[in-house]
Amino acid sequence: MYSGICIRCNALWTGSKNKKYCTYECYRRAWHELFKIENTESYDTGFRNKRKMDGLCTQCGVVSVVDTRMCRTCRDKVNRDRNARNKKLRLDTINSYGGKCFCCSESRYEFLAIDHINGKGNEHRRQIGASSGYDFYAWLKRNKYPDGYRVLCHNCNISFGFYGYCPHE
Repeated sequence: MYSGICIRCNALWTGSKNKKYCTYECYRRAWHELFKIENTESYDTGFRNKRKMDGLCTQCGVVSVVDTRMCRTCRDKVNRDRNARNKKLRLDTINSYGGKCFCCSESRYEFLAIDHINGKGNEHRRQIGASSGYDFYAWLKRNKYPDGYRVLCHNCNISFGFYGYCPHE
């Protein structure tokens, strides 16, 4: 554990070796001071919380539906962006492992999945903390698509999982 003095407010901090500020708030304020940003409203989490408390959308400030933090328009945009990002990550992962089923050569991405060649996929996903397919695909990408995985269509994947073989073989 390292300790030091914040370069903005001279407060004591403990943490990583390369840390220069005592808190994220201090870092953010220093950044705003450095670039002479007048309006810090959009970066301020306190401002977003105030909007939420006032029943406004945290993104655009429009009156939002009760018990939600975003209006329907902003929520739909966030969902569209997330879905597009997830789809691209899935396609990139499938393409990096060959882009078609290892067993039957099915190539429509809607039918394809990543398979652990040696089995124990559920146990492995628990170890890495992947609670969804997106988490698993992101882990594969971060680890530069390691060996030990292949693309299978869902039919072949289920057959290998239940019976240990695929009828296509």
